[in-house]
Amino acid sequence: MFRSSLFNGMSIKLKYSPDNRLNLTKKYYDGHTENHPVLKRLVKHPSVVKLYPVYKLLRPQWESDTTNYTFPYSNSISQIFDAHSQLGITWKNILIGVLDSGIDYNHPALGGGFGRGYKIRYGANLVPEEEDEKYSVELRGDSDPYDPCTGNDAGHGTHVSGIIAGFDPEKVNTRPSYINLGIADGWSENAMAVVAERLARKGVIGVAGNQGVDGPFSLNTPGIAKNVISVASIESPYYPANAFSFNVFPNEQFPYTFSSSTLSFPNGTLVYAWVNNSVSFACHSDSEKLSFYFVKGKILFVKRGECQFLEKIKNAKSLGAIGLLFYDPDPSNHLVIVAKTDDDMFPCAGIAYNSAIRLINYIKNHRYESIQILSAEEEAILTTNLNMEISSFSSIGPTYELELKPTVAGIGGSVYSTMPLHINNGWAVKSGTSMASPQVSGTVALMLEYYRKMGRNVTFAYIAEQLQNQSKVLVDALGKPRHPLIQGAGLIQVIEALKEKIHVSPAHISFNDTSSSSNYKTATIHITNLSEETVYLSIKNIQSYSIQTCTMNAKLTSPTANNTTHMNIEFYPSEFITILPTSTGVMNASIVIPRLNQYMFPYEMYGGYISIRDYVSDKALTNVPYFGILGEMKDAPLFDEGYPYLASYRNTTKKLKQPFIFNLKEKQANMPVIVLRLLFGAVRLEVKVLGGDGKAIGYMSRGIWRYTPKNSLKAPKYIIPWNGIYISPLDEVRSVDMDEVLFGNKKEVKAENGTFYLLLRALKHFGNPEDKNDWEEWKSIAIVVQN
Repeated sequence: MFRSSLFNGMSIKLKYSPDNRLNLTKKYYDGHTENHPVLKRLVKHPSVVKLYPVYKLLRPQWESDTTNYTFPYSNSISQIFDAHSQLGITWKNILIGVLDSGIDYNHPALGGGFGRGYKIRYGANLVPEEEDEKYSVELRGDSDPYDPCTGNDAGHGTHVSGIIAGFDPEKVNTRPSYINLGIADGWSENAMAVVAERLARKGVIGVAGNQGVDGPFSLNTPGIAKNVISVASIESPYYPANAFSFNVFPNEQFPYTFSSSTLSFPNGTLVYAWVNNSVSFACHSDSEKLSFYFVKGKILFVKRGECQFLEKIKNAKSLGAIGLLFYDPDPSNHLVIVAKTDDDMFPCAGIAYNSAIRLINYIKNHRYESIQILSAEEEAILTTNLNMEISSFSSIGPTYELELKPTVAGIGGSVYSTMPLHINNGWAVKSGTSMASPQVSGTVALMLEYYRKMGRNVTFAYIAEQLQNQSKVLVDALGKPRHPLIQGAGLIQVIEALKEKIHVSPAHISFNDTSSSSNYKTATIHITNLSEETVYLSIKNIQSYSIQTCTMNAKLTSPTANNTTHMNIEFYPSEFITILPTSTGVMNASIVIPRLNQYMFPYEMYGGYISIRDYVSDKALTNVPYFGILGEMKDAPLFDEGYPYLASYRNTTKKLKQPFIFNLKEKQANMPVIVLRLLFGAVRLEVKVLGGDGKAIGYMSRGIWRYTPKNSLKAPKYIIPWNGIYISPLDEVRSVDMDEVLFGNKKEVKAENGTFYLLLRALKHFGNPEDKNDWEEWKSIAIVVQN
């Protein structure tokens, strides 16, 4: 039972586990629970507003690495050490709540204990005693948050807590509320999102991970709530890798990768054939040139290309080489290539383009100097000079309400932090947005303490905006900013957020889609000068690549970045503004929508940053991310190309072209199923049953669904089976009546002998359920029932 100003409700457990989404799951449906009498009674009770199923959730997903690395600390990225040393703030008297898998509070870096006087002061155990007993876990009571779990996937809450508040004299991490839980949903109507929003309004700052690989609209609940900080993940500049060292570059290490069949690589002397002012490809065409060099017993240095690796290896072996070292001469390829060498065990390894160019430039000036190569016995911790990359597991916005999310980004790839002491000696490297969001939580805690120390009473909205105002926009190799729907405002920078004297509100802008009212096309931006001096500012529009959501023929595609439609923003009254000390200036930014024939792709998501800069130095003082969608979402097709189609329960991959014979007399009848993939999320899906004359006679039993997420390229299809039962009489059921249809006392009818059709209807994005034009429909082939 839950009674609070946030939420009133109760959880119940039935003998069966009915779920109002069972029909529409990415797995088959077991229809034995749809008529539970308790649900029929509950939905009629005047005190019951809504019924929600209880979901079993997976643990927060992460990428595990149990090797006992010790990562260096990069203050230049997180700025946490500067916040401690320069500003004298240490997270004192700030309470952070972590909703996670528990904690090993005995860890020295986490205070070594639990309760009053310890760093971990409060806690709760939300796992029922019967669950602990099932796994032979020592019972510690409801108020003890200790994490007893073992195994490689355990310790999530301890790792997260270490990122927020862990401190060890030899290992430095970062230093209020942090919500570490996500359901891939994306709808703001989700109960968890509603509660998170209510918490935020009460001054509890929510920070949520944002993990998913399903493309646009794949954000997690509760991070989609308007006033919850949703965090994207970027890769750490530090990473473990196999490394070479060269005698000509002392005290440096260079990453390499084995070929697909190489297990180890020898130490030795590097040798090369000098061709066209570079090393050779070592193909058959280079054989004559290679014969002039003494290769035997040495490591041959070559370029990728011109021929297959097996040909290069064959030539190296014939000359007596003990190994092959190669690089990719394409300067745009920043990754170390893995050579496919089948089952040939000849040592072969690749190095990065930049590493190879350094070697080649050295060779040009020292042609007769011996170069020795030495392979490190253990993986080394290296740093990358590339622009920081968005993690592959970090999901893409926006929300289904077209709110710009994620909000900001934090380091989530390869994060070194605490683990339970019985796992990997209490320390490990983990990756996930669960690692990025606690860094933001720790940063917000520092900001709260700083403003209290300065005697300033600031709101949550101010802190969230200031955090966005001073985030570092991540760019690609060509200097183009990454899309805001991938990184939000960028990587958090706590020192700039606390010291900068410019504050901008709002801190991000959604221009919505092209059908939206003019209110969405112009944003009023307030720029406050917190300093004692007049500031002179210029405003620029810096556009990012657009994100392609689907192909021209309405087919799902990967979220490709396209340098396509250019978007202009007009600034009023001018792109220059002067703001007096402690004053606020107002500026309007209006998006200029191009003509329809200028769109390169349907429902393309444009984006960029309104850069507010110092007029004299042209230095960016703050950036305001924005995005919008080219096209009217109400017109966007919901059904993926080739879908829906009718199939049989026993073979959902075969599209039926002839009438389906549905023999209800069989004990385990082969049911007809609708196979569906959604391009975009659907507010409402419904399946009507039509008689042989094509007129609707009822709804398919449990044939209405709300807030259905879109499919992705990887996600399974939706399977909607029909068990031969429909609800009658047919009422035009509105959203307020849906629970009544799902669980209520409507009459259920078993189909008699005859011909039937299934009519699948999907309400379009922002569609009006009362307008027939706002529904997308599909009618099945005939289903012949034999009862």
